Amino acid sequence: MKILIVQDRLRSGGTERQSILLANAFVAAGHETTLLTFRPGGALANTVAANVTRRVLQPFDVGLDWFAPRLYRGITATSPSVILCMGRMANCYAGGLQERFPTATVIATMRTGKKLPRLFHRSLGIVRHVIANSHDAKKTLVNQYAVAGEKISVIHNSLVFPPAPDAAVREQLRASHGATANTVVLLCVAMFRPEKNQRELIEIAARLPAELDWQLWLGGDGPARAACETLVAQKISAPA
Repeated sequence: MKILIVQDRLRSGGTERQSILLANAFVAAGHETTLLTFRPGGALANTVAANVTRRVLQPFDVGLDWFAPRLYRGITATSPSVILCMGRMANCYAGGLQERFPTATVIATMRTGKKLPRLFHRSLGIVRHVIANSHDAKKTLVNQYAVAGEKISVIHNSLVFPPAPDAAVREQLRASHGATANTVVLLCVAMFRPEKNQRELIEIAARLPAELDWQLWLGGDGPARAACETLVAQKISAPA
């Protein structure tokens, strides 16, 4: 089977990681797989398996996530049986892709809590199928966007874990942050964006009893990081 995955850019984000995990897994299962992005580069670009075909539409990065020059021409050259659209920008194009390539199965995906753009909403009524990454996302599609429930499948995010580090490495990592083997570590790995709401997590953790041996680790980067660091500093310096 020929599978095409469409993504605007391979930035460091959850949807982008899922796109790459899926592309790598499809190839490993014997499917001819192409990963098409609008923009070149991105922090995750070097994690795509060598046997996944890569296509980039912008000849150089113009900094626009929605700009997809020669999109239809690129897909015509690929002749996919399945087109999987990942991310908001790709899903805005999904309806047009289904209309332009009626023999292909175009699949939209719902992976966001944000309000959907009008073109995204339009695509939901045109594509052959929609994949939601949670039952809550499916409920949103049915109740807010009037998508028929039988047109939606819930497939949770895939998880691929690297080999666990040995005990000495784990001890060293904990020690570098002042944690012992008995410290309960709460870990959140996500981009620092307002919708990820790390601020609320910090506020909740700050109310935990001081006598408990715990730490909150936040991994990631983004525009909301500085504000979160300021909040943490305020909580640490606040009187008990």
